Amino acid sequence: MTSPRCAGGLTGFIRGNCVLAAILAVTALSSCASSKLQLPLLPETPVTPGGLVAVLAHRESLLHDLQARFGIDLRVDGIRQKGTGALTYRAGDALKLDIADRLLGIGVMSALAHGDSLSVYLHRENRLLRGGSAEVLHTITGVNVAYYGLRRSLLGLPNFTAADTDRVAQFEVLADSLIVEVLDPVWTRHLRFHAPTGVLLEEKVSTPGGRLLSSRHLSDYRMEAGVALPRTVRLRQGDDRITVRYRRRVVNGGITDVRLNLTIPSDAVELIDGF
Repeated sequence: MTSPRCAGGLTGFIRGNCVLAAILAVTALSSCASSKLQLPLLPETPVTPGGLVAVLAHRESLLHDLQARFGIDLRVDGIRQKGTGALTYRAGDALKLDIADRLLGIGVMSALAHGDSLSVYLHRENRLLRGGSAEVLHTITGVNVAYYGLRRSLLGLPNFTAADTDRVAQFEVLADSLIVEVLDPVWTRHLRFHAPTGVLLEEKVSTPGGRLLSSRHLSDYRMEAGVALPRTVRLRQGDDRITVRYRRRVVNGGITDVRLNLTIPSDAVELIDGF
């Protein structure tokens, strides 16, 4: 059995399953984020890395659950694909995805994540892959989502936490932008926030030598049930481009356990180590 990324039967939309990585991960940047939003402003006192982390953590704590419909436009390995999908999330990292071919309107892929564990079922091929989220997604798509994390990639949440404050090399307000540079052990992250409101607009990941590895761009922020979330998430890695546009979203409406179930046929073939 061949790798799902290379197998002839898994070309087309499944080969472009960077959908998952994108969404898994997620338009040009909007320079008027606050003009379209009634977002709470950051405190007037000088912002510090610890202060920004506290604000971001509080905002994220307000997101208890989410249901959404989205469209995906991607170009992976020179192939352009379009699809639609549904996302269900409940705080605690329980997250369900269903992806369909936009043209045919048939299911292509379903995925369920709990913590760092991910199960992906490929409908057309009747195949199942389980394992760590980053490893499973890389096996299917060749795209690395470890830079941002699965949940933050999908939901468009900032990747800046208390664990990063000791590694901040730059923290500077430039015009309407708040620039943060974080020196991770393996790579460097450059984050650009909208200074008045603290929403994340852009994040770039590069090698210590400055070579760009990946970037994501967030725009069209909306306040939904008291939570500010982007409607457009764009991910770039090399020549690959993935754009996720959320069309409908219900925040903090409550999620039942049944909506987080992954249905897998009894005759599905489970791939071991991608083969």
